[in-house]
Amino acid sequence: MMAATDDNSEMEEDSAPTGGTKKWHGNGATVTQCRRVTKGIPFLDELSDDDLQGLAPLTQWREYVAGSTIFFEDDAADAVYFIMEGAVEIFKSDDTGKKLPLVILRDAGVIGEMGLFSREERSATARTLTSVRLLCITNDALYGALDADELAAHHLVFSFARVLSQRLNEVNRKLFELYDSHSESPTLRELSHPHQSLLSEF
Repeated sequence: MMAATDDNSEMEEDSAPTGGTKKWHGNGATVTQCRRVTKGIPFLDELSDDDLQGLAPLTQWREYVAGSTIFFEDDAADAVYFIMEGAVEIFKSDDTGKKLPLVILRDAGVIGEMGLFSREERSATARTLTSVRLLCITNDALYGALDADELAAHHLVFSFARVLSQRLNEVNRKLFELYDSHSESPTLRELSHPHQSLLSEF
């Protein structure tokens, strides 16, 4: 595949379904731009130039003004987003509507990769804190490349799997640290049994 040209084509502007204003670029990213958005992300920064050349035609640019919602919790997971510029807050809401902040992602962050695997609804809301420029790969585009057995798409999915595995290991570590420091807590003892059982199966 040939890499897409620079994103200097005419843009179409419309109202985002979630209420913020976004701009869409007609062209995707160059290999250099793909390298820029992946270089700060563990494992994705190991993708080769050939991989990025294959992935570039799958990409789209999206731009949001500050305060826009990229997606809401419980929305359909339809794309993964790489942050080229700007800051995005990720949060959940409790039953009363109170915001529960999870993380703030900035340049070279990635959003929505869980949906590539689960195909379930979004587990949190993503909202821009500043004007944001995102590189997007839709699930349909990625699944199409996988169906065509394109090696770059397989390498991207494998890289995401490594990222998620690393996160799971970190969660396991923190859970065991919490359990060790509060080993007399009945609640933690109760929670630890199924967790330890699950780990023993691997």
